[in-house]
Amino acid sequence: MAKERLSKLQKWILTRTFELGTVQRSELRELINRESKGKMTDSERVTLHKSINNLLRKGLLTKTRYNGYILTKKGYGLITKVNSPGENKTYVSYNAYREREEQRLDEYKAWKAQLERLL
Repeated sequence: MAKERLSKLQKWILTRTFELGTVQRSELRELINRESKGKMTDSERVTLHKSINNLLRKGLLTKTRYNGYILTKKGYGLITKVNSPGENKTYVSYNAYREREEQRLDEYKAWKAQLERLL
C-alpha cells in the first residue's frame, strides 16, 4: 500500500505530464520557477530528480526517445482517478492520449527535418 502513495510533487508532475503531454525535466524546472517566483535550489532540483525517478520506478512514467517523459497506462489511470474532471476537463481514453502524443512527436520530427535541411 505504501508503494502506491504519491507526494504532492509527484501528483503535480503527473498532472503536468497529462496536461502538457510530453515533458522534460527542464520544462518542469521552469514551471516550478514560474510558480514559486524564484530560482530552484540544489536541494529542490535533487528532490525533483528523485521524484521523477520514483515515478519511473513505479511504472507511472516512461522515458521517450527525445529525453522526455510520458504517462504510462498505469499512470494515466491513476491521474484520472486523482483528478476528477471539472467543468473544462474531459478525459479521453489512454489510446487517444497516446495517439495525440505520437502526432506531436511526428510534428516534431517534421519540424526537425526542415530545420536540418536549412542548416
